Amino acid sequence: MLSDAVLSELARRPLSVNADREHAVRHAEIRRLALAVRDGGRALQDNRAQLQQSVTDMAPGLTERRGIGPVTAAQAVVSFSHVNRCRNEAAFASLSGTSPLEASSGRIVGSVGAARALNSALRIIAMVRMRCCPRTKAYVAAAPPKARPAERSAAASSATSPASSTEPSPRP
Repeated sequence: MLSDAVLSELARRPLSVNADREHAVRHAEIRRLALAVRDGGRALQDNRAQLQQSVTDMAPGLTERRGIGPVTAAQAVVSFSHVNRCRNEAAFASLSGTSPLEASSGRIVGSVGAARALNSALRIIAMVRMRCCPRTKAYVAAAPPKARPAERSAAASSATSPASSTEPSPRP
């Protein structure tokens, strides 16, 4: 990642006196991109600070928990929306798409009408915690193999993909 100092240096770099048109265009584009990246980074930092303050006002202490940053906390607060929306853990699991449902095939799937953004935020929190939280690491290690998500290889995914099939599909 480029620091503010490097981006500012790129933006300040003078154009050579002997520069041809191609070099001048390249120089102008480097300057424009450096300023855009620097200004975008600053705006993102300001936005994150405002988001942190809003989340702290609405749910004090939430972002102090390991793995929960201002963006994922804000998504949880927005999805939760009001105090009586989730009367118990099962209602929250249904809202977030983490409650297991049995499909007609017998496979366990997530809730179809769930808030996908909340589910994504919870997944990010879980992934961060699995990487850096000792309690979560121990929990995952102790889980029976069937409870862990199965990893599919790219070969297995492409072998079952309808796009990779060379035979025409049977018509009913």
